[in-house]
Amino acid sequence: MPAWLIKLVLPFAVKFGLAWLFKKFPTLPEEVRTIIQDLIDQLVQHKADGKALVSDAKTKIQACYDDSC
Repeated sequence: MPAWLIKLVLPFAVKFGLAWLFKKFPTLPEEVRTIIQDLIDQLVQHKADGKALVSDAKTKIQACYDDSC
């Protein structure tokens, strides 16, 4: 997944929620969906660490495409 698309998808997931994201981007791979779901769960629990968690999720998704998860 290209970096520009990751930068687009993650803020949408945080702002609009997973149901909206998966409806608008139905072709997202399952491993990406799982990482985004984990991100949302962690953000709910740790709002103060949000930026670091988003950055970590971006790195994980990019690694999936670099290393073929």
